[in-house]
Amino acid sequence: MKVTSLIGLLCMNLMSSAFAADDFQAALKKAGQGNAQAQYDVAVIFFKGELVKEDHIEALKWYRKAAENGHAEAQFNMFSFFQWGWERAQLPKDGVQAFVWLKKAADNNHPSAQDWLAGFYERGERVEKNPQEAEKWYSKAVVGFRKLADQGNGWAMSRIGYYYENGIGGLEKNLEEAEKWYFTELRTGS
Repeated sequence: MKVTSLIGLLCMNLMSSAFAADDFQAALKKAGQGNAQAQYDVAVIFFKGELVKEDHIEALKWYRKAAENGHAEAQFNMFSFFQWGWERAQLPKDGVQAFVWLKKAADNNHPSAQDWLAGFYERGERVEKNPQEAEKWYSKAVVGFRKLADQGNGWAMSRIGYYYENGIGGLEKNLEEAEKWYFTELRTGS
């Protein structure tokens, strides 16, 4: 059940539930034609059970198609699904596949994927420990987190605070600045 909750959190703020039945049919048609964003939208609809019966196997099918077509969020979701397994979609844990999807999402400028990949390099998890490679990916992640923070994303703000607290991602260790970012995140409530 923890996996379902985690996946739900990943998807929660990514798509409005304002889809109408006509919008779903249009998205389904575009998805069938290979449109990655439409494939992702259809996956979320099946995952949440909006406008259709909840179907995690069907959701996984569409997440995978979107990911294969270069959709960064879908790629990061595929990493998450393989990282922890997704029982309701009959998908077992698979660290190798998780890493493959993580790397694709990171290469596709997904800041959370870059953050995770940096952590793997920092700890030597699934890859040889490499502090320089870790710092490279942290530096890329901070760029994406700043863009998201500028849009009011609380998670991104908290990650920037963490980067300042620890002096990573090209940011000098600065506890005052870290505190500022943490409190900004708390005040936004996002």
